[in-house]
Formats: sequence, C-alpha cells, structure tokens
Amino acid sequence: EFVGELPLGLYTTDYGTVVLTGSKFRSYDREFSPTGEGEIDSRSLLSAYVGDKYTAFTYGTFGLSGGTEVSVCLPDGQEKQKIGFEETLSDIMLSGDKMWVLSPGKLTVCDISGNTENKTFEIPTSFNRILSDDGQPILFSDSEARYFREDDYGGNK
Repeated sequence: EFVGELPLGLYTTDYGTVVLTGSKFRSYDREFSPTGEGEIDSRSLLSAYVGDKYTAFTYGTFGLSGGTEVSVCLPDGQEKQKIGFEETLSDIMLSGDKMWVLSPGKLTVCDISGNTENKTFEIPTSFNRILSDDGQPILFSDSEARYFREDDYGGNK
C-alpha cells in the first residue's frame, strides 16, 4: 500500500515485479523483496514500458516540437540511458539490451548497453504497434502484422 500515490500499473518480469505509481516505480525480486526505487516526473509522463531487464518511461518535451524523451532505468531505479526523439512515439518494445522505438514512418533500434550505435529504419506509416515474439519484433497496423527483419528495410545510422 502506498498512501497518497496514484496507482498506474503492476508488471511481472523475468527478474520479479515492477510497481508504478504516479510518482515512483519500485522493483521487487521474485520473493517480493525490494530491489530498487526510482522517481517519476508525473507532470510530463506519457507512458511506461517494462521489459525483461529495463523499464522505459516516455516524457513529453516542452515546446512546439512535440518531441519525446525516453528514460531507460535499471531495476534498482538508476537511470541507464536517456534518449531524445523529435517526434511523438507510437510504441516501444524492450528485450534484452535492445529497445525498439516506433514512430510514424520509422523504427529506431537502440542498444541500451551502448556497445553499438542506434539504427533507424524507414517503415510504412501504417504500423503503429510493436510486440515481441521471444525478442523478435512484430510490427502491427490495423490490417497487417509483420516480423521486423533489418534486411527488409534500408537502415541508416
């Protein structure tokens, strides 16, 4: 019970459980012992995505650009990486050390570990959701589902 905090979600992961409220996220191991806690800027929070190793929060950026900032956090609450995007994002998928960021007309593959550069791929604007099939991204539109394979799209860095 978290007095005075608005509940936002409860997610189970490979490493345990993540509890989101309007002001904090808390991570617990499989025995529900606390493993970490982080602050959430609820004033500009757009959404949260929980993966097997990381939790990502999207925040609207101020100004006329309509951009989005993604904060990727470790289970212990520490911020691992912060990435800015000039546009509004449609969806995010986290798997291992990769984050797939979907926006209208493009898909950006981010290496959270920092070992490789991020790659951007032009995709049809109809795709608006992305889900994981055991770490393999599947792009969805209103009338189509397609596995994403880098070779099918011209990637640029």
